[in-house]
Amino acid sequence: MESVDRRVVSVVFADLADFTALSERLDAEDVARVQDTYFSLASEVVAAHGGQVEKFIGDAVMATFGTERSADDDAERAVRAGLRIVDAVDRLDRRLRLADGTVRVRVGVDTGEVVVTRRGSTWRVTGDAANTAARLQAVAEPGTVVLGDETAFAVAHAYVVSPARVLHLKGKSAPVQSWAVTAERAEPRRGLRLHGLAAPFLGRDEQLARLAAFLDADDARAVLVVAPPGAGKTRLVDELAARLTPDRACWTVRLNLDLGRGYEAVASLLAQAWPGAPSSGGGPLDPDGTSSAPADADAWETRVAAALERGGHDAAAARRVAGLCADVVAGRTPEAVPADLYPAWTAALDAAAPRAVWVVEDVHLAAPDLHAFLRHAVTADGDRHLVLTSRPPVDPALASDAAVVPLEPLSVADSRRLVDELLGTGVVPGEYADGVAVASGGNPLFVEELVRSWIQSGVLVRRPTGAWAFTSAGHPAEVPTTVHAIYQGQLDALPRAARSVVERGSVPGTTFPLDALPSLGVDDAGEPLADLTRGGLLVGPHTDAVSTRAYTYRHALLRDTAYGSLGRRRRAELHARFARWLEGLEGPVATELVGTHLAHAYDSLPTTAAGLEDGTASGDLAAEAATWLDRAATTHLVASPQRSAALLDRALA
Repeated sequence: MESVDRRVVSVVFADLADFTALSERLDAEDVARVQDTYFSLASEVVAAHGGQVEKFIGDAVMATFGTERSADDDAERAVRAGLRIVDAVDRLDRRLRLADGTVRVRVGVDTGEVVVTRRGSTWRVTGDAANTAARLQAVAEPGTVVLGDETAFAVAHAYVVSPARVLHLKGKSAPVQSWAVTAERAEPRRGLRLHGLAAPFLGRDEQLARLAAFLDADDARAVLVVAPPGAGKTRLVDELAARLTPDRACWTVRLNLDLGRGYEAVASLLAQAWPGAPSSGGGPLDPDGTSSAPADADAWETRVAAALERGGHDAAAARRVAGLCADVVAGRTPEAVPADLYPAWTAALDAAAPRAVWVVEDVHLAAPDLHAFLRHAVTADGDRHLVLTSRPPVDPALASDAAVVPLEPLSVADSRRLVDELLGTGVVPGEYADGVAVASGGNPLFVEELVRSWIQSGVLVRRPTGAWAFTSAGHPAEVPTTVHAIYQGQLDALPRAARSVVERGSVPGTTFPLDALPSLGVDDAGEPLADLTRGGLLVGPHTDAVSTRAYTYRHALLRDTAYGSLGRRRRAELHARFARWLEGLEGPVATELVGTHLAHAYDSLPTTAAGLEDGTASGDLAAEAATWLDRAATTHLVASPQRSAALLDRALA
């Protein structure tokens, strides 16, 4: 069975330079060995960086990142893989007993929306990003990696990129700006920090007050801040930490795929609580989990044990607890079960400081073992406060033991104010600032990404005085692929049943009626809807214009990403099904919606499709949409002539 999805991916196209000439100089058997060695090497590099080889074409390798499951760093891993392929190929000559410089490779990387067609275990990628990556490679110098616009934008925090040639590529209507990778940044600088801009803290005063009240409460143990990526979770907890009194200890761990995998996060907390902890590297762990100067392990254990004895542990028990703590910070596998480990680690942290605040960010990345320890810390006796952050959907078990604080999208006014605070009041004309506010969906990071995309494209320039200027009109606020990739990753992480609800429910719009889901192919939505609402992705049930049981996407960009992931054929079928469901309702709203969704079905049909699966021809579908829109225009004629005229124009179109 064939499935078609639309996704944002990063494509790597690596081709051996001057391979035809090489083939003329070498025996065919030697050429085959060069190819086989190169293909094997490239495949290993791509796999090591989380990508997939899509195909081999002659002496070229095409690989994709984000085809199966998106991640925030797909473009970065694609570029890193391209650079590693170049490095590895540069060493092939000696390995193959060839003269230096005989085997060279050129690499192009581009990021953008593609169509992924799957049939059984086979798949293929079709789209402009794949074509552009191949053409970027073709103009690259041997031994270099050339990037497209979107890729350069996505990796600017990790690599120094500089404009290279403006390319007029065959088959492209507009010139393509290529970018050269100059160097890897010693310290990643994300977002507008690249341009020396820092976003102000705004629109979160209520949530900050709730967190402050939580820390002052005696009967509260944990609070869980829930929001999609970029909504300001880190900024909120940083503001909270900055406002703590000097006598209040605060230890922060930001999970990543490494720190969330095992107990490395526990080691980081202990290292912050007890400086000088012995690490696997021979020194104490810094807050980010790295090691620094050497430490005396015995002296560290003695200090921890002494504090535990002062807290009421007998000497033997205190020494054993300290040893279990030393094991985890040194990276050794503790010889104990969780029932012994968790109380030991919690006791050592409690002994370090009274009423300490543990900040653990991105707990959605926590593996089961770490997750179990955090639940123990939340429920065990003691005088500590845990401030946790997570992307939705939230784990129900953890949420049940914590006060949940969701971060709603910024208002349009706050989003506009953010633009003014970053660049200067009035720098971005009003209609464009409004476009940023709407396109960002009220997400602070996405406001910054939109502004950053304008800086990269030259729409925003910095004058010698340091002031910013908006230099050209006609550039709408389009959400960069970096944003789409973030939400695509969130969609990919959902269980199959929940993802089906999110995808199919996107067809009616940002709000969908529960009763329409069966017509959209979701027969049992009860449990997935409960998980999605509890996890903070949906709000409902509530009443809307056509239903008393409707659900709304908390963040419109998730809806837009889910809708955008649907292949056009499937999108057309779902619009038509929803229109058929609406036909059973009465009233002018239903009439207008039937016509609108039939029109969407017609517009979504691929040019090569004759019609719908039920046999409705595309021409008949267009006529049916026009009939319903004409009927809706008639009902609005007296009460709303402008609305009537708009519907009539749509019908005639």
